[in-house]
This record gives sequence, C-alpha cells and structure tokens, in this order.
Amino acid sequence: MNRRPHRGRFKGKLVMLSALSLSLLPLTAHANEISTGTSSAAAASVSGFNASSGTAPSAAKEAKQMKAEAKITKDEAVAIVRKLFPKLQDAQPVRVELGDSHSYPPQYQNVWTIGWQITFGNSSYGFDSKVDSITGDLLQTHLHFPTDEGNEAYYPPKVSKEEALGLAKAFIQKASPTLSLDSLKPVDQSPYTNQALFGPVQYEFSFTTLVHGLAHPGGHISVTINGNGEVTGYYRNVVTADYPSPEPAITPEEAAKKFVPLRDLTLQYVPVNQPNFKGKSWFLGWVQPFYADLSIDALTGEYINFTGAVVQPEKVQYKDIQKTDKLFTVTTGKGENQLLTGEQAAELVERVASIPGNRTRSTQSLNTYWSDVNKKVWNITWMEAAPAGPYPYSGQTNAVVDARTGQILEFRVDRMAPPWTNPKPDTEKTTAAISQAEAEKKALALINELYPNASEELKWLSPDPYAAPAGDEQTFGFRFQRFYKGIPVGGDSVSIILDAQGQLKSYQSTRSDQLEAGTASLAANITKAQAEAIFLEGISQELQYKNFGGFYTESQYVEPDIKLVYQQTYKDSAKNGYVIDAANGRWRATFVNPVSTVERSVEMPVDIAGHWAQKDLETMIRHNILSADSSGQLHPDKTITLGDWLLMASQAVHPHYANSYYDRNAKPAFEDIDEQSPYYAAAQLFVQLKWLDPKKTPQLRPEETLTKEKLAVLLTQMIKYNKLAEQLQQNPQLNFEDSELIAEKGAVWLITQLGVLDGSVRKFNPQGEVTKAQAATALMRLVHLQGKLDQKIAM
Repeated sequence: MNRRPHRGRFKGKLVMLSALSLSLLPLTAHANEISTGTSSAAAASVSGFNASSGTAPSAAKEAKQMKAEAKITKDEAVAIVRKLFPKLQDAQPVRVELGDSHSYPPQYQNVWTIGWQITFGNSSYGFDSKVDSITGDLLQTHLHFPTDEGNEAYYPPKVSKEEALGLAKAFIQKASPTLSLDSLKPVDQSPYTNQALFGPVQYEFSFTTLVHGLAHPGGHISVTINGNGEVTGYYRNVVTADYPSPEPAITPEEAAKKFVPLRDLTLQYVPVNQPNFKGKSWFLGWVQPFYADLSIDALTGEYINFTGAVVQPEKVQYKDIQKTDKLFTVTTGKGENQLLTGEQAAELVERVASIPGNRTRSTQSLNTYWSDVNKKVWNITWMEAAPAGPYPYSGQTNAVVDARTGQILEFRVDRMAPPWTNPKPDTEKTTAAISQAEAEKKALALINELYPNASEELKWLSPDPYAAPAGDEQTFGFRFQRFYKGIPVGGDSVSIILDAQGQLKSYQSTRSDQLEAGTASLAANITKAQAEAIFLEGISQELQYKNFGGFYTESQYVEPDIKLVYQQTYKDSAKNGYVIDAANGRWRATFVNPVSTVERSVEMPVDIAGHWAQKDLETMIRHNILSADSSGQLHPDKTITLGDWLLMASQAVHPHYANSYYDRNAKPAFEDIDEQSPYYAAAQLFVQLKWLDPKKTPQLRPEETLTKEKLAVLLTQMIKYNKLAEQLQQNPQLNFEDSELIAEKGAVWLITQLGVLDGSVRKFNPQGEVTKAQAATALMRLVHLQGKLDQKIAM
C-alpha cells in the first residue's frame, strides 16, 4: 500500500466530562518499570510529569471556555433523574446549576449539575447527578447513601450476573436514548467490583463507545447493579470532537511488524506489594521493554507515547553512570534512636535544591512512609501566600526525607493550582538558560549525591521515551533504572527534572530495601523463546481511537487530541498488568491490591478442581482472600494458623482494612503482635469490631495452628453471640461422642446449630486442625447467614 498518510486532525476542540475534576495525567504502566506502591502524584513525577503542576495556557486558550447552553430546563433535568432512580422520587435537590464549575481546565459545560442531600436520622449523604442540558441524557449518578434499610439477606443474590447485564443494557437505553446499544462494546465485565465478600452484592459493567465502528476508550460508560436488580450507579464520559478518518494508511500487517521490537521480552525482578505495605515479595518475570506501551499512529506509522509525542525506540538505550566528586553519605541524628530532626532534614533539602524566594518553611512532620511502614520520614513543606481572586490556592514546595539516613526520597516544586501560575522567581538567583550538555552534567552530579551507590546500581535511560513535546518553558528530564546482578528491578527508578537554569524542580526515587534476601533463591526455568510463545498467544493488536494529551507537564499544557492508532491489547482483559513468571511460564499479577477486591476472571489453582470445597475456594480466590503460590497451587487441605484466619476474615469483611481501618501509629492491641507483624492490621480490626478483647486475651498467639474449637469461638464472636455462648456453657445439648473433650461447649453448640460448622458428625474433634478448605466453607456459610440473625454480622 502506497497511499499518502493523512493526519485528518479534528477541527473542533476535544472536551470530556471526567469523573475527576482535575484528571490531569493518564497513568501508564511502563512494562519494565512496573510501579508498585507509588502514589499517583509520585508516579506522575517518575514519568517526568507532575499532576499537580503546570504552566497556564495562554490567555487565548483560557478564553476558549465552552459556553453553557440548555435546551431542557433544570426542572426537567431533575425529573429525568427522579424517573430513572425511584429512590430519589421524594428527594429534594439542594443545588442545581448549569455547567461544571468544579473542573479546570473547563470541560464539557452543557450539563445540569444537580446536588442531592439525603438525610437518614442523624446522618446525611450528598452526591451529584449530571444531565446533558442539550440531549437530556443522564451522565452521572451514584447513589451514595445506604440502599439497604436493615439487616438484609444478600446471598444468594436475587439476580444473576447475566440477568444484571440485561438490566444494565436496558437502563442505558432509558438513561441515554441518543445512544444505540450497537455503538457500545462491553469491556471487563467483572461480576463483582470493589466490594467485600460480606454485604450487598454489586455487579459493575463497563462499555466503551464505538465511533465509525472502532473502540474509543475515552467514551466510557459504567453501570452498577445491586444483587436485587436495582441500578445504584451510572457514569458516562462525554467526548465531543471531530474524529480522524477510520481508514488507516498503515495496514494491520505493517503494524504487526512494527510491534515486533516492542515485544522483545527481558528478565526483570518483579515486585509484588504485600497488603498493609509490609514490604514486597519478588519473582523473576519475562517482561516487555520499557517502550512496550507505545502506540503506532495508523496514519503515519510513527511510534507515539501517551502524550502524543513521536518516539524512536531504537535510539533509546541504557547508559552507565560515572562517579562524581560528591557521593551520597548517610546522615544520622543524635540521641538514642538516631533520627534526624526536622531542621536537619530541611537543611539537607535546602543544600541541594533551590526553594522559590517567596516560599517559607511552614510544616514539618515525622511520619511513616506511605509505601513502607518500616520507614520513618520527614514530610516538609515550604508555602507561599495565597493569591487573591477566584483561585485562592497557595503554591508550595514539598520534600520527603528518610529520617534515619538523610536520603531525599521526594522533592517537588509545585506550581499553584488553577490558573496554574508559575512561582515567583528569585530574581537575584536567576541565571541564563543552560545547555543540554550542562543539564546532563548537573543531573548526573545530583544522582550521585542523592542516591546510594548510584554509579553501581543505576543506569541512565536516554532519551526518555515518555517525554512530552517541548513547551514554552524549557525543562530537562532524566530517568534512571535500578539494576541488580545485571537485571532490571521493577518499580525501582529515579526521575530528575531540572528547570532552564539547571535548578531542581522534581525528584522522585524508589529503592526497595532487602532486595538481596528477597531475590536470592529466584531462578528462570522458562527460556525467552518459551516465554515469547506464551506471551504472543495472549495478546493481539487493535485499531482504535485513542486520547492523547489533556494534562499539564512540567512545562506546558498538552492540548487534548484524538488519533487513530494500532494498540497492543490482551485477549483476556483480566491479564492487563500481568507478566510471564520465569519460574513456571504462568501469567502472574504484579500486584496484590488490598483496596480493590474485584471478583475477576482469574486462572484457578490446579489443585482445587474436583475438590469438595471447590466452589467456596473459587469464591475466596476471586475476592482475593486466598491466592495460589508460585507453582499455581492453593494446597486446600493445608492447615492454617489463627493468624491466617485473621487475614482471611478481615479481607472478607473489609477488603481495604490494611490501610484504612486502623491507626498505624496506635499502640498494638496484643503483646505478641507488634507493628511489624503481618497480622497487625487484621488484629487491630478485630479489636475495633469487638471480635477480640485484648484485656481478656493479652496474647493472641497468631502462629499457633487453628483448631475447630477455637474457630467456633471466633465465629461466635463475629456474630456477637459471646454472652449467649457463655450462658449456654453450663447446659449445652451436645450429641457428639467426644463432647466431654470440648471446653467451649456454648460456642460449639451455637455454631453447629446455625450450620456454620457441621453438627451432624459423630465426633466434633475440638482439637482437630482447620484447613484452608474448611475455613473457606465456614466463611461462606457465614456469608449466607446474613439477614437471618438479629444483627448484622459485619458493620
């Protein structure tokens, strides 16, 4: 094919209605720099971008705010929402306004925003609905208030996943009548999303809109249906733009050839964050190169990164770092714990970084590091006075310093929030712009001074494949990757951004501790050729429309754009973010997410097929309560400890307990479980829910094998029948042959009468050891018991 490539750029402005009012930066998963335990702001900084900074668009661009118009009245908009959500029939909105004043830069403004406030007793709940003021289509409503009015029975749900999907499609037709179901493509239809095993069942369905028959991920629709078949949430992202021609100038065969170098798998130490931020486990993985997430422009054949900038991956290489005169040295404080003072930490930062002259040190606090509870850090902020006007936000400079070593972990000169003005320069220190060569020399000197053993551990990735197009304000960005024994360490990277004068604007460092111990026994049993065959079987390429830009970099606002591209995709969307385990050739997740327990489509362990508890075990796996080991086995008949039960029950009740339901700085509740224990968060949660009383049981002994009798007691405490069990202790009617061996007779009688543990057996065997399968079955029986007791099992 020898057609002339055509850009086909749209004439109109691309605007979107985003779920987040300041969604400035799309986060990308770099194939050989898998980010684990990195906050969104930090991840943006590592990519050479700062989600909370940017240069203001020109006055002309700011004037291009879309004028809010309406063809339907606000009363009609309110009536539309009430009709779609019967629970709002009698609710009164507290605010109805045309346009979206809560987003910057201005996005789609032809929207009625309706603010609801619902009161239940002494509690009130607020949320917004959005209705297109031109078409009357619903754009957003999530019923953020209790939709269950009491102690309801949730299992089994009244509607199945398949029935819920039908209800979701029917609702889309009612909510957005301007859309045709033929223009929607289902994606990632997880049966349950972000929910606990206990409590209401929620089905979430996602769709992407098709334009000219091609997928466009920016045109997103999601519908949430509860187990009763009621719609509890709806979200539609609006994209208004002129799209390029759907005819590619590059054939699929030509695109496939260009994807070949992007699939050149390499070995990498892959980290898996453990729940509760208690460190990482590691495995060796066959991973795509750092530029694997590039797109191929279907009209030019060029490689483009997520900003839309053209990249030449063949020119990107790792370079060695030479030692410089100043090297990082550990700085310790005085006193018994040898921690630095806040003053010492701030001085270390001010020694290597220039703080804007109009900012003064405002706060400094000693905290646990967000990604590692074992690390104490100083969080330091330099602030400037808030300006007058409609955007009273103060610009600030932030730093994070390791309190034990003095290592600067993060530094960022934030610009002010909207309208994104620059910090006032220190005129006395302003100098002429430096050259690229001078910037490189400065960055290499800084990396030696700020990072331990930089010349031995790091390599310089140059040029940066994720750089944005050059802006009006020049900056210099540098990215470094950590290697160990010649193999890249996933997630361990450093980024440095300098301004035009060579002053440090942003620094982000991630360096895993105890890497040697965690990787010592790892070996690759799968060859590169074997891994590539497995990988190629699981991926494909898709012609689609894709959004680029629409966010701020360190130097400019990248205008949004839609391009026609070829994109690498996974045949099984559930494997997005997975890599090939070099030990066994299996697809493996690069994360253990304690916040979101999506009942996802996963490959089940090989040793549970045909097991008597297979169904319950599969549910535990999908809810991330249990997981297979590196060999793909669950070992369902392996006995568990009391600590294992704590983890299982906590994850089942509150999937985000590890980082939301306890105070990390609180005094440990039990004498034998300190802050470093993997059971600490779960134990704290059990105390908070009054399932355990440390006054009665000062030592928990989590490493002891869990017995059936102990499990009966724990289950009784979870349903809060402790006192009833004590009353029954004196005269229980147990019919087991070994009843005289049972010490906790009341608890055993209660739990077997409720059917949570089997009461039909001849012998109860109170000291019998509990297996994973037995624990899973007990949890599921407790789940089905919801709504049949006088009180809720989980709060």
